Amino acid sequence: MKTHSRNIPALVILTMVFLAASQGTVHATQCTVNFDSPTALGNLYNQARASFANWSSAGNTLCPTKPNTDTGTCFVYRHPCAPGTNLTVVPQVYSHYHLGFSSPDLNPPACFKNGGFARKINGVCTAANWANEPRDSAESHDLGEWFEIASKPNGSEAWGVFRLQTIRVGTTGPIQLWYMATDGTVWGWSNLAANTNWGIYTGDIVAVWVSAADGSSNRFNIVDFVATN
Repeated sequence: MKTHSRNIPALVILTMVFLAASQGTVHATQCTVNFDSPTALGNLYNQARASFANWSSAGNTLCPTKPNTDTGTCFVYRHPCAPGTNLTVVPQVYSHYHLGFSSPDLNPPACFKNGGFARKINGVCTAANWANEPRDSAESHDLGEWFEIASKPNGSEAWGVFRLQTIRVGTTGPIQLWYMATDGTVWGWSNLAANTNWGIYTGDIVAVWVSAADGSSNRFNIVDFVATN
């Protein structure tokens, strides 16, 4: 059951200051963010070739500091959606999260080459084209992580308006999900079960925050989500 949150996490309060920058209306572009975009992976530092999706800057460099939201010049995963905008997924606590590979021969104990998981082909460890390798999910580095999902214009930290329609929770454990409506109120679900594709249908919002459900003993992972940008 959806509930109104009066005691939202402190990180949500910190990000409320960006509400004044939120502009625009909901676009008609529907996008599925499954962490497979070659553009998004190509812009990540080292293309998350060892699974680490780090805070990144232009030119595949590491950001010098870790912000609380995608600033346009410092980002993690930026999925191109409506023209000029991205659906972004960033960690709020740690400096990274993990993008594991869908192909089992690129996950541990795969061989390692050029700083990333690689394939053995005819007995030879061979580098992959990491920006074009499908990923199975975005997994938190640790239990206490939060992900922020938002719509951001290219090169800007301003929040755009979007709608979350579905989110597919992975197998590692249940999540809690909170979202901020355009009037500044925060609503959500305290427990969405693992291994389920949930219909969310939030209406117009400016941000989503996801973490492991209270009482969970595992890291959480998100397989994909569908949003209208």
